[in-house]
Amino acid sequence: MRDLGMTTIREGWNWKNIEVGKHQYVSWMDYFDQKATEFSRMGVKVQAMVTDTPDWASSDPVYAAKTGWDAASLGKYTVPKGLYAPMWADGTDVFKPGAKPNPDNYYAEYLFDMVSRFKGKIQYWQVWNEPDYPSGDLGPGKTSSSGGTRFWTGSVQDYVRLLKISHTIVKGLDPAAKITLGGLGYESYLAAILDNGGAPFFDLVDFHAYGSDKTTSDGVLDSEWGFLGRYRAMKRVLAEKGIKEKRFACSETGLSDDKPTEQANFVAKLFSTALAQGDIELVQWAVFTNPGFDDIGLVDQATLSQKTPGYYAYQFATRQLTGAAFESALSESGVRGYRFRRADGKVLYVVWASGPKVRISLPIGSEVLDVLGKRKDGAFQDGNLELNRDPLYVLASRGASETFNEDLLSK
Repeated sequence: MRDLGMTTIREGWNWKNIEVGKHQYVSWMDYFDQKATEFSRMGVKVQAMVTDTPDWASSDPVYAAKTGWDAASLGKYTVPKGLYAPMWADGTDVFKPGAKPNPDNYYAEYLFDMVSRFKGKIQYWQVWNEPDYPSGDLGPGKTSSSGGTRFWTGSVQDYVRLLKISHTIVKGLDPAAKITLGGLGYESYLAAILDNGGAPFFDLVDFHAYGSDKTTSDGVLDSEWGFLGRYRAMKRVLAEKGIKEKRFACSETGLSDDKPTEQANFVAKLFSTALAQGDIELVQWAVFTNPGFDDIGLVDQATLSQKTPGYYAYQFATRQLTGAAFESALSESGVRGYRFRRADGKVLYVVWASGPKVRISLPIGSEVLDVLGKRKDGAFQDGNLELNRDPLYVLASRGASETFNEDLLSK
């Protein structure tokens, strides 16, 4: 993690694995304490994902019992018991200093314990994971309209209640911490959250993006279900509903390592594009080790020594972009990319071609590096650089012209 230059990390703190019975917390909670303390010491911000109802706390114990008690139990997707009971022992939903949670509201009591224990060490609390999966259904049910198992069996109104409880407890106990939505895929679900009064109860719209086309870096970046596709769809809903001052997070994205060059390319495109939007606060690579989901990991799980090109691209991207400020986008036909001002004052461009090839002119004295940080000394002649779909980092030397001339010489 330190080697990659990560500044944020997402931790899955699954309720069913932590509170195995009412007020019965697992003995290895000190492991979480140690991790939270270490992250804090390193200056790494933590996004804690609060999800998975324990079977004993389910509002549908028959369904929970039928699906088993192990980690794969479908009962974890059910609405917690007592969700609509008052949050506080005084019979209200209003936080007051010294307030105690209502033991009849199981989720409120659990979250109160967690925030009390980790306040100051958790910067973001993610409320559930993909409550709209797999089809964006708004009503209650265990099976989606497409026939798949739902990750939240409650209605969107139930989810708004979950958000309200989370926001009230977190902001009451740790006002600096932020609430993120649960990694949405469907903008229609976000619209329904807003329509049901959920806007006051979250700070960041958290979305997940794996791409309609999962085979290329441009596909995972630009397609309807890709990073920019989901971000723009969610942002459009906020604008249509007149909701302002919300920021964004993408807590799951990535590209398989079966195309190592494309994975490395996506890293550079992802982080430069996210930084350029100005309102995306968090971007989390979904899985770091392989084998795993879609094999999008950056290193092998067994030895942590077999690193993909994406690993080194991630490492180089954080070195170049951490602390950099976005200045402008390159909008010339055939060119994709952004201009940043690095923390050391140098101008940095991250550029690639939107088509097969394009040539552009560079500032005199520019240093050109590929996504792994390797110098491309012979990359341009007479100030002209030929771009393709592989991104390049172009660093203007001090004293050199900082103007990037987007003159298209040929296509």
